[in-house]
Amino acid sequence: LSVEGNVFDFKNIPFNGQVFYFVQDFEPLFYACGSDYMRALVSYRQNFQTICYGRWVAAQLKDNVGVEASVISFTLDHATYCRPSREAIRDIDILVYARPDQDRRCFDLIVEGLIILKRHRPETKIALFGEENYPDFGFEFENLGSFSSLAELAARYRRTKVGVCYSPTNPSQLGYEMVACGACLIDVEIKYAELNFGGDDFVLYSNGLPEDMSAACQELLNDEGERERRQRAGYAFTTAMPNDDDLGRSFLEASGLGKLSRGK
Repeated sequence: LSVEGNVFDFKNIPFNGQVFYFVQDFEPLFYACGSDYMRALVSYRQNFQTICYGRWVAAQLKDNVGVEASVISFTLDHATYCRPSREAIRDIDILVYARPDQDRRCFDLIVEGLIILKRHRPETKIALFGEENYPDFGFEFENLGSFSSLAELAARYRRTKVGVCYSPTNPSQLGYEMVACGACLIDVEIKYAELNFGGDDFVLYSNGLPEDMSAACQELLNDEGERERRQRAGYAFTTAMPNDDDLGRSFLEASGLGKLSRGK
């Protein structure tokens, strides 16, 4: 089970087997406080065996619901998202995962930060991706659209100096992908954010204010040495991440089913 609405309704289905609840997002944060928020929240209180993708969401469950959960580490497609064999020109100053249709991606705040950034550094080259069409935001940018080819997306990451990917409801896989390809990452600072990337050695956190995001971008763009330091730390972190092929095995281990399978 992975969708909170289905999990909430599962209580009405006669079933005597063991149920595993696989959680990647803290889904109450997808909604304004109301019925849908509470429906998502109480979905975690149904005594299913809960397995979380990443330590952040497990911390949220313990903090907000009092639920202890098993944890699976985030994995990475190392064949696709990896450092370039030879460092090329990074001609995209700021690459933004831009989803105006998803409130939880905080795109309005990011846009305000980019407007301030362009005011201070009008030469900054900005690219947006994630949707096919964007309105006029009042500053010049390149629209990269949505990618059907992961290899092409990774190639863009390797041309990027600074990636912006706000993800206050879960650790975003895209952030790990950007870092694995050598882009410096800016994320928004929230409680337990340090659990997503092992601290702030290579991720630069914005406090959420547009002015702070602009300042973070300028700090990285203006200091090549600091970018390179964070890049090296990011490579070391992502290289040590498990491969995507390990996800199924990790789930079996966390659920206890792996032990049963070996016992047979």
